[in-house]
Amino acid sequence: MIATKQQSASVVTKRDEGVILFDVTQSMVLKRLFQLVASDQPYDAAAKVLGAAAGLAVADQHPALCSALLSLRVPEQSEYVHDEAALRQHYEVLKLVLETLLTDWQSSIIDGFIFAHEISHFMFHEPDKLMLRVQAGARSAFEFALNEVCYERRPDFETIAQHYGAIHIEPAELQRIWVDLANRRMHYEENREHLIEEITCDAYALTLLMSSHARAWRPLEGGSNEKLSGFSRFAQTFFLVACLSDLHQAMIKRALLSATTGIESEKPGHIADMHFRKTALFYTIAERAMTCVPAADRNDQTFPEMLYQVKQVIGLQKQALDALVVIPITRVIKAALVAFEQDRAQQQPVELGECWQGRLGELFGESLPAATFHSAAFHSMLGGRF
Repeated sequence: MIATKQQSASVVTKRDEGVILFDVTQSMVLKRLFQLVASDQPYDAAAKVLGAAAGLAVADQHPALCSALLSLRVPEQSEYVHDEAALRQHYEVLKLVLETLLTDWQSSIIDGFIFAHEISHFMFHEPDKLMLRVQAGARSAFEFALNEVCYERRPDFETIAQHYGAIHIEPAELQRIWVDLANRRMHYEENREHLIEEITCDAYALTLLMSSHARAWRPLEGGSNEKLSGFSRFAQTFFLVACLSDLHQAMIKRALLSATTGIESEKPGHIADMHFRKTALFYTIAERAMTCVPAADRNDQTFPEMLYQVKQVIGLQKQALDALVVIPITRVIKAALVAFEQDRAQQQPVELGECWQGRLGELFGESLPAATFHSAAFHSMLGGRF
């Protein structure tokens, strides 16, 4: 168990053994974000949390940028890109989702997600029967996600790019999106095996957590409809955690990009990869949902119909999260990074010492969760106000 500025768990492996480095900071950030979204808070607070997380991640490489992100201000003018009518529709969807979340289990699901994903990287190279089965499904999920994400070859490309009429995009921007999608397709194909491993790890984590949290969602009595309804609650909770983890890591990588080559450079593939993995989760969730359907009730059309239903339910959840949380937060943090790059005065060296020390209230909240840390070193890191 470690607390670092890295904010990313990892697994260190030998041929027949491994150790997981579980980053407590990552865990605490995800729990705070989950609480903000699940309790229906405006995106402002989450933007400040993620700005602080990104700042902490670049503290060693660029202290001045770290200091700027810890002081992130959210403009009064909202950063939504959808029109008001579309935002209302997305909000209605999100409200219904929030009512179904397994909030009482958020801690074990979030920590379980981090642990299980890293365990999967080890198991990927030392496969058991379950891993082999999950790997096969991940290859199908890759193809599904490729067709969903890279839609530049579809005749309704412009309609999809403009969120089916929810936003308006000028022709020049549409052309830029088309080129970007074509480049993304090449990137995904070139990184096929890496992405399949990541999709496999997400699927393995979903499978393990589905089993370990069965009593949280699976009814003791009832038919397949009740089981599917319960699994839907679990899947929506898991998907929210995956989305928040995606956003957390994407903002860190954006800040690291700003600290090296500049935010206005072409968006690197590893940021787009996370969106790809979220789309692949649709397929994975549909596969797991099939375990709730009795074998006698399955036929050749059962899985395509299940996948369609998952795309509808989880797809609407993703669209609502994108519109109300992901897009406005991304725009706020990107604007802050661009402003920092353009203001040379901000980039002067900061005072000696750790620029983040005593300034992490935005990141962790004004009070630490009970029984999370007792280390004097960690309290020293946070500063005297804690």
